Amino acid sequence: MAPMNALFSAWVNLRNSLDWWLRNSLTWSPSAREQAEEKGEADARETHFIANYFLFSARQRMTNSRWQRNLAVLERLESASRSPALDKLLRQTGPLRILDIGSKNFDYVDALAGFFSRCLSHRDVQITGLEIDAHRRYTDLRTRRAWAEHYVSFVPSARYFAADLLNHTETYHAITWFFPFLTEFPLLKWGLPLSLFQPATLLAHAWSLLLPGGVLILVNQTDAELETQCKLLAELGAPFDPRQGRVTVAYKTSAFISSNERLTRNG
Repeated sequence: MAPMNALFSAWVNLRNSLDWWLRNSLTWSPSAREQAEEKGEADARETHFIANYFLFSARQRMTNSRWQRNLAVLERLESASRSPALDKLLRQTGPLRILDIGSKNFDYVDALAGFFSRCLSHRDVQITGLEIDAHRRYTDLRTRRAWAEHYVSFVPSARYFAADLLNHTETYHAITWFFPFLTEFPLLKWGLPLSLFQPATLLAHAWSLLLPGGVLILVNQTDAELETQCKLLAELGAPFDPRQGRVTVAYKTSAFISSNERLTRNG
């Protein structure tokens, strides 16, 4: 059975590699424009998020499905905010720089901007979305990038890059990463080649972009993925605080010395 699985994986990887090359060679896309959908009266859950994060106008211009995705992101961020490290960061009044890794079409940018600019204090934020597979197309022939550029146009100080995390060098106060690929199967299922599967390397680089006192918010799909995520953080030497809902907050203190620095200093 194992050889069959390996053979099938090799075939999927070959197909994904070809698809990857094609969509990164043909990157033009029609522009995107969201059509607002009428919504009923906000329930208690929606009212809470609208009031706390000033999302009334965002709700009005979104489709129903996109609005629900933003609410789901806010629920995870509120879960993460129970971490003392994130709570301390959110109580600051100065500007914050936020990176979101694996943003897809960045249809939840409003949630990120609302949460980090309004939670506990009022501050300026710069939100950066990063997506390596930004030229994937939907059935309307528009790419993730086209939709992301439309969505960020409504959010001041938000931007979106079609780029590889490993080539990104800017630093941030907080980094969010929803559902990173920690095993090969989901990566192949999502149409990516195995050459992009390097969870430990990607995590280490993300950690290097975090400023002292900053936080890395990770959300995993399953308990098994959460366990793998925590092992990778432990191997990296990053202190972390698992929360409910498979949300993990790792935090960088000013006195933190990375694994690479320890190796260098120890000769």
